[in-house]
Amino acid sequence: MSDNVAILEGFTQEAVASCDATDLYLLIKPGTDLDSAFRAWDTDEQEFITVNGWLFTFEFAKPETKTIVRCPRCGEPIWDVAKNSKLNKCWNCMLAFDSMEDDDNE
Repeated sequence: MSDNVAILEGFTQEAVASCDATDLYLLIKPGTDLDSAFRAWDTDEQEFITVNGWLFTFEFAKPETKTIVRCPRCGEPIWDVAKNSKLNKCWNCMLAFDSMEDDDNE
């Protein structure tokens, strides 16, 4: 499995959970109650785990400021965004579409 499995299930908030014994690099669902036991994706071990939140302190990645790309057919957010090509891919409805960005070489 990979981080994409967790992202597709809504675990999109990057967090570092720290205690005296360890640091966990996690993906959690936005709005998770951190003072409870909750499900999270361990990015090091590539598996879902249960975290007893009251045992940890948390640091969060800064939210991305880039524009969210949405599929023109189904409206879902696109996680497979074009980088060195001109096509974004929607894995929900299987559409590949232009990124609408200018080439850096022009």
